[in-house]
Amino acid sequence: MIYISLGNSRNVLLRYEYVIEGIGKDYVSTIEMHPQDVFIEKNWGQVPSDMISRNVEFIFDPLEEFLYAKIPNTKKSKEFKLGSTTINDIHTWFLG
Repeated sequence: MIYISLGNSRNVLLRYEYVIEGIGKDYVSTIEMHPQDVFIEKNWGQVPSDMISRNVEFIFDPLEEFLYAKIPNTKKSKEFKLGSTTINDIHTWFLG
């Protein structure tokens, strides 16, 4: 299994597309993403600034197609399914 971390990139899937396609997504465990990553904006929407300023961490699981959101230094985390949730769902969880 491979874990991809490139927190400063705004398009991590494009940057590592050749690696993911080469080995297959079954062998990529998770991909750490910047909150303003193109993939997040395209599939969930633009992350609100209050979430960015709190340094919410986003990790995508390509096999399960879940985006995991986690607030550092807390136990607060939740997964959001690709195609069935939006940034509004994530923001509601964040505020809750």
